[in-house]
Amino acid sequence: MAWKTHLRRWVRSLGWDIVRYRPLWPTLLGVERLPIRTVLDIGAYDGDTARVFRRFFPQAHIYCFEPQPEPVQALTAWAATQQDLVHVLPFALDSTSGTANLHRNPQLPRMASLAAARPGHPNRLPDAITLSIPIMRLDEAVSAHIPLVDDLLIKIDVEGHERAILAGGPITLQRCRACIMEFHTQHAFDGQMSLMEVIAALGDYGLEYGGVLQQTLRQGRVQYFDTIFVNWTHGSALRPR
Repeated sequence: MAWKTHLRRWVRSLGWDIVRYRPLWPTLLGVERLPIRTVLDIGAYDGDTARVFRRFFPQAHIYCFEPQPEPVQALTAWAATQQDLVHVLPFALDSTSGTANLHRNPQLPRMASLAAARPGHPNRLPDAITLSIPIMRLDEAVSAHIPLVDDLLIKIDVEGHERAILAGGPITLQRCRACIMEFHTQHAFDGQMSLMEVIAALGDYGLEYGGVLQQTLRQGRVQYFDTIFVNWTHGSALRPR
């Protein structure tokens, strides 16, 4: 339309441009074309990303790990409507099995973590609480609860606790085709891994850095972002061009 052309020219005269917004989550940067048959949603919360995976991989079994009671109720109610393809595992993953303290601010339950938060984080404020929860190693959880099928996608959103997840799952990671992981850039948690550390660790399992799906800014600075890693070895024909 002519008015759109004139508008774009005017904006460009100011040194800006108008482009169509294309969010990357809806494409998964090529992973949506892989034959994913099992999804491990680690840190599923109320199932927001699990719903995305259901659309992309309608035949896959999705296993949602979430230890907080309130989100588990929402997850369980939704899972009951998903033809036995969504399964709720109400515990957290760690480098050991047993129990551990989940640090949580009731005002921001999505930021709950087994990792100790640094000063200034909501989990360190006076209204923060700790909740004793069951934990398992990833490999033990898979062995006990999941009839794992290859072409596996793992999503890890555990607020700085990534190191323990990876340490507890070497056998499972060997079967992983893709991994989506959230990173905090400001080192909000003790012991959290840097992006370079994760690139090296996942590279040992053939998972290559595949790009950033989305990022969140605060005061002009990236606060956290979701990145994806892919093992294209068994599906080179599907590698994005």
